[in-house]
Amino acid sequence: MQIPETKVSNTLFAFYDLSQNLACYDVLYFCALANLERIKRNLQHIQFIIVPNKSLSCEDLGFNVFHEGDDLIWRIEKILQGVMTCVINNIGCTILPYKESAQYYSDAPNTYPDNFIPGNSRNRVSSKVLNTLCESHDLTYLKAPKPAHEIVYSFLKQKANNKKIVTLTLRECSSHSKRNSNVVEWMKFATYLQENGYFPVIIRDSYKAHLEYGCDFDQFTCMPLASMDFKIRLALYEQAFVNMSISNGPTVAYNFITNCPAITFMKVDDNIPAIATSTFEKAEVELGKDLKFRASNLQKLIWKEDTFENIKASFSDLVPHI
Repeated sequence: MQIPETKVSNTLFAFYDLSQNLACYDVLYFCALANLERIKRNLQHIQFIIVPNKSLSCEDLGFNVFHEGDDLIWRIEKILQGVMTCVINNIGCTILPYKESAQYYSDAPNTYPDNFIPGNSRNRVSSKVLNTLCESHDLTYLKAPKPAHEIVYSFLKQKANNKKIVTLTLRECSSHSKRNSNVVEWMKFATYLQENGYFPVIIRDSYKAHLEYGCDFDQFTCMPLASMDFKIRLALYEQAFVNMSISNGPTVAYNFITNCPAITFMKVDDNIPAIATSTFEKAEVELGKDLKFRASNLQKLIWKEDTFENIKASFSDLVPHI
């Protein structure tokens, strides 16, 4: 079946293959690369296609074994679609029912990857190539929709009393808990911010946003909607004075946002694959240094434990440069 040419001649069709990629924030790297391809080809629009790891003839679990059925659907909607909706020049996001459905788009003149075939290993996303592309390309491509900005603006207008906003994004996952935020220390820092005229906004882990916590959160403002909705999260990051966090999936977005001062605390643990030395080396991330593909020099990686003293020092070092 052919697609009407008038609808596609100026559109890049970008395929996110779930047989080769997880339903996680790696999609931020994919969207960065797809947007660069759109610019390279001088195309006006980008249409995202999410290709499931599911066949008409059989169901191939593949990488989906990391996420159960309901969780996978949730992550596709909240993470993949959430991010794709915020890509500049995006005109839509289609979730296919089966991998064979991708054949419908085979006549499209512009696809990414070229000549897309479901299950091909070249569909696998890697951030490594961004390290060189950033030298000659602007990688900022994320912008929250206007309604999301309006929601965040009205929320902050009601709560913040014109104070400078500092977001504190927490990681509180049950998996690989050693990667989690030192919440007690971050709450000490939130108190410090309040005492010094700033307005901290806590963004809790998506799966914990509705729960009470042992620390006294009552004295701080949380925004559960930002935990659950990437568009709201992004709008909050864009409107904040500084964004701070331990390294985790959604905060990778900092690197693709214009005018987004940010501090990310990095941990290294060779017993945890995601933050093992070998993983950083494979991605060509130099330990102790900032990312090469960050959007600006106001985005810092801090290769230290997230203690109150270290958090405060990193904030104090950054603020004079904003």
